[in-house]
Amino acid sequence: MNSSFCAVLLAAGFSSRASSFKLTWKINKKSIIQRAVSPFIPFCSRIFVVTGFNRELVEEELKLFPMVEFVHNDSFEQGMFSSVKKGLAAAADFDKILLMPQNQCWGFLFL
Repeated sequence: MNSSFCAVLLAAGFSSRASSFKLTWKINKKSIIQRAVSPFIPFCSRIFVVTGFNRELVEEELKLFPMVEFVHNDSFEQGMFSSVKKGLAAAADFDKILLMPQNQCWGFLFL
């Protein structure tokens, strides 16, 4: 068991309530998904990002973050809990897991 922290960020959803895919929206040249990952870097030895819809866009936004490991959820259409299970399975070696859905990332917008 790894005693360091890891983060699981859920980024598999459709952004169906938004006018476009919100994880790629930019604020001061930094996307929302980049802003969501950044605060975890000093504290987490690994950051798992669960992808689904628009997988390629998420991976492109985070390609410069070497501590990010992508976990693709082929069943993302079944809802967020399928992504939670996929992310927690990937983080099974860690005993300290921070879980964050990306539809709740607004607190990181201005970091």
